[in-house]
Amino acid sequence: MRPEALKVLEEIAASYHEKFQRPLPITSLVRPDEYQNALSKVNPNATKIDTPPHSTGLAFDIYYRYMTAEEQAHVMDHLAKLKDAARIEVLRENRDHYHVFAFVDGNRPSENLIASSRSGSAVTKAVAKPVEKPKATKKASKASKKAAAKKVVRKTRNRR
Repeated sequence: MRPEALKVLEEIAASYHEKFQRPLPITSLVRPDEYQNALSKVNPNATKIDTPPHSTGLAFDIYYRYMTAEEQAHVMDHLAKLKDAARIEVLRENRDHYHVFAFVDGNRPSENLIASSRSGSAVTKAVAKPVEKPKATKKASKASKKAAAKKVVRKTRNRR
């Protein structure tokens, strides 16, 4: 992780640990472009833009699925304060995660860059690399491509 993101992560984690006496659940930090590309084929939250936030070393994901309402409120309050201070951008994703993007030196990126990093937005579709359509339309072909993408994800995970 880059120092800017690490500082934000450590601040949130320390506050959470101090209050709840347990570590902050983090599920994702830096992702290589190859892994990000493969992940985007099986995870709708994984963006397909040219420079995904996780590839920059400035993003991380907080997993809130097993947090109590009090824990979630504490984390969201802390994230809101960081966002108001223009230190981060944060998104609540569909799969029980807060996606946090730290700003370098507190300088917020352009609105287009932020909008393009949001999965499913109109800007994301315009900025994202074009996805090649499969030549074959058979269901078996789609299934084999999905299996190949999952295989790349597993290989990348095993390299760590």
